Amino acid sequence: MKRRGVLISTAVLLACSGHALAVRCLGYPVTRIVWCDDFDTYCTKNCNNCTMPLQEPYSVWPGYPPDPDNWCSTSDTVSEWYFRRSFHWPNLCQGPGLDAMAPVTTSGSAYNAPYSVEYQGGSNSAQRHEHDMTSEITTRHPGYEAVNGTNAHPLVLMYWAWSSVIGGYPNSPMYVELMKVDNPSAPAQPDERAPTDYIWANCGSKSYPIVCQQRVQPTRWECPPLSTQVHASLCFGWLAQLDRNPCDLDTGSKPTMYNAATFDGLKWHDLVPTLFPGYGEFKHDNGGAWFTMTIKTSSYVVKLESVTHGTSEATIPRQYTGPFNKVGIGTGLSCQLDPDNGQCVGSYSCWNYAQGNSDWGWNKVNLDTPVLLDGVYQSLYGACCHVDGVCEEVPEPSCRGVHDRFAGINTTCQDSGYKCCPYPFADADHDGDVDQVDFSYLQLCYTGWHGGVASGCECFNRDSDNDVDADDMADFDACWTGPNVKYDDVVPPPTGCVP
Repeated sequence: MKRRGVLISTAVLLACSGHALAVRCLGYPVTRIVWCDDFDTYCTKNCNNCTMPLQEPYSVWPGYPPDPDNWCSTSDTVSEWYFRRSFHWPNLCQGPGLDAMAPVTTSGSAYNAPYSVEYQGGSNSAQRHEHDMTSEITTRHPGYEAVNGTNAHPLVLMYWAWSSVIGGYPNSPMYVELMKVDNPSAPAQPDERAPTDYIWANCGSKSYPIVCQQRVQPTRWECPPLSTQVHASLCFGWLAQLDRNPCDLDTGSKPTMYNAATFDGLKWHDLVPTLFPGYGEFKHDNGGAWFTMTIKTSSYVVKLESVTHGTSEATIPRQYTGPFNKVGIGTGLSCQLDPDNGQCVGSYSCWNYAQGNSDWGWNKVNLDTPVLLDGVYQSLYGACCHVDGVCEEVPEPSCRGVHDRFAGINTTCQDSGYKCCPYPFADADHDGDVDQVDFSYLQLCYTGWHGGVASGCECFNRDSDNDVDADDMADFDACWTGPNVKYDDVVPPPTGCVP
């Protein structure tokens, strides 16, 4: 079955009536919800036809903050608890988890939301929650398992966060992350999420972690070389452990980061002014802020609307350009790195500050109304070429057998120019060796320099020059094994076969 991306476009217009709705609708097109969770009832009460699971048409006004947002009172325990528990996420780390709901009462809040999530922080624990979006996506569009953003139809992530500050220094490790994972019902693997692996900075009586996979490496302590592996993730939020000198007494001798942070798929960036095209300082201090990440084809725009520092915005190249099927809140599990070889020392775990750091923890963070809007639905299926040359459209994890070749997400076996060849290509009869029988197939396909490639002969046209000639025959000869001699990757023919 051929699978292609499907637009989540602004196709439905809602009539606006009444002063409050008119204010919220003014200037905003109706926007499709991919996923929404505010830990109270905004996601159901502030959109049309939002029964659970969502049915078409489903939409929400992207005008933030919503006005009003207090659709239910804090005493409405029945509907409040039902909705919150229906979106209860697995808690991958220590801490009170998402049951720790609390009304937002701070004057720094941009609006009066009845409930929000409170990440309580602590001296030796952190929180990490992940939610599989596959069910929301497949309910809306069967046959599609992920979502992405393009220039024509950006994917927009928005949320509100407010952090209490200990000693006046912002030191929260809390961000929202979009990921593409092989098994979205299980915790994201290290190569599927933003890396937060670290080295220890020895500050005398105390030690603190420094995340190594960032744009500028610490100079006082040695990190392993920056990894070139692209992770299937984009993030925006806070990550104090990017502080490259946590021993600095001017910042309280603890991990401190005044600027917001983002992960582009390859490395973390502390968003200092002029780092990327845009404006503002990306500072938040102890106030609240709206975080917005607008994902396009090859770039994404991060926007921070801070109560205390105004608006900042920057455009960042995407290093990971694939789709997403999972969202995470909190901080990814981490592992201490060996500075010599970059290997994990021990096992992955939550941040643990047990090394003499009981006198401080990180800040409490209230997070509310995370919502994912618009974009394009995509399939995670693609053309998989098996060792016998048979092509099958399967999810990428199902195409990882020996010598299986995956043509890419959203490709099909019928795509123009895609030819599934056996492995090695010269094994035309699929019996594992390259012998006289395979040569007979080559003879039938041979054209010389006259040109033209007959149907079924495409795999012999190794140099893609629209003929099967002496050059292609030389590639065939290089893979010759003889009858009943299986082609072996470990001990390939000495003639330099390119299988």
